[in-house]
Amino acid sequence: TTGYGKACSLTTRIKTPGGWTTMGDIKLGDVITAWDGTPTTVTGVYPQGELPAYRVTMWDGRYVDVCGEHLWKCFAIDNQPHKRWGVRTTLEMLRFISRTNPRVYLPLILPEQTPDVELPIDPWFIGYMIGNGYSHRDRTSVSSRDEFVLEKIQAIISPMGMELSKQSDYDYTLVSKENSRTNPVRAILVELGLHNCYSYTKFIPKIYKTASVKQKLELIQGLIDSDGFVDKGGSVSYTSSSSRLVKDVQEVIWSLGGIAAVYEKNNPVYTYKGEKRNGAPSYTVGIRYHKPSELISLPRKKERVNDDNQYAKILKLRVRSIEPISPRQMQCISVDHPDKLFVVGDYIVTHNTVGTIWGLQKRGIRPLITMSSRMKQWKSEYLEYT
Repeated sequence: TTGYGKACSLTTRIKTPGGWTTMGDIKLGDVITAWDGTPTTVTGVYPQGELPAYRVTMWDGRYVDVCGEHLWKCFAIDNQPHKRWGVRTTLEMLRFISRTNPRVYLPLILPEQTPDVELPIDPWFIGYMIGNGYSHRDRTSVSSRDEFVLEKIQAIISPMGMELSKQSDYDYTLVSKENSRTNPVRAILVELGLHNCYSYTKFIPKIYKTASVKQKLELIQGLIDSDGFVDKGGSVSYTSSSSRLVKDVQEVIWSLGGIAAVYEKNNPVYTYKGEKRNGAPSYTVGIRYHKPSELISLPRKKERVNDDNQYAKILKLRVRSIEPISPRQMQCISVDHPDKLFVVGDYIVTHNTVGTIWGLQKRGIRPLITMSSRMKQWKSEYLEYT
């Protein structure tokens, strides 16, 4: 009875190399992504029908719907040091987060290593344009006071026949070196859907969200170099008035194995012609990453971060809540990865099924197991398993 009861909702997204599928669409032999970014094969698919369900929600907003017997590798601080890491069910985790010291954590993913993809233009440049760029009608410009940034932009656009034309102390227009009316940078922004975007409608184009780890890090660097903030303690954040953009940033950070929580800031109040008005809402993404210096290229911001911080070597994803929800159609799978951990939902690490034998052992119950003498491989597999 391997696979009994340990299940995710059929609508749960399952990470596959280069994409996603759903639990309901998984088939025996499919290749999905393990927690460490490597491919792993599905060795068993076990439909469970409708089961009582629980929503497991993390502190940065991501969640997944599972049954009470679903398994997790988790870290429980309110336990003896040598027993803090362990494989536990959803209901066992619920008991831990109900204790006096309710901190329970899951491991974070290692990002999937893929080759660089062909992009229309440099990912750092796109990140910087999203943050401090302007492209409307016949004008494409950037704002910066950093020579480092201006030199970097000039190096990117120069092979395209473009250069920066200074308009003020901080504003520069991208123009053709030959005074031509063609503007290849603007053409790329049009193609990506970023031309004529306002600050509250900006976003990260899909091709950049699904690029290689190196390219995604360069994209984030452009964003942090522009509209990002690094405080005196080295904490990294990104602020925008676009709710879509901050969710895109959050998704990219999750895909890199980081933690990203979005906070809505109070609408600023301003006075116009003697009348007080509410400004547009803004959103901040608070970011934690095992090596924060990789998220920044601008020296004056990069020098504030500390890669040897208290979280660098022990960064984990904290579970915020586990709450009952309406029953769901469920299914569980097994995989051939040695750690038995795969990736679901918004880059959440979860455990595959390990069967009823494991459950009986956890509860201290002695089972009697019978098997056909004709199936000799069962004996060797059972001895290896136990």
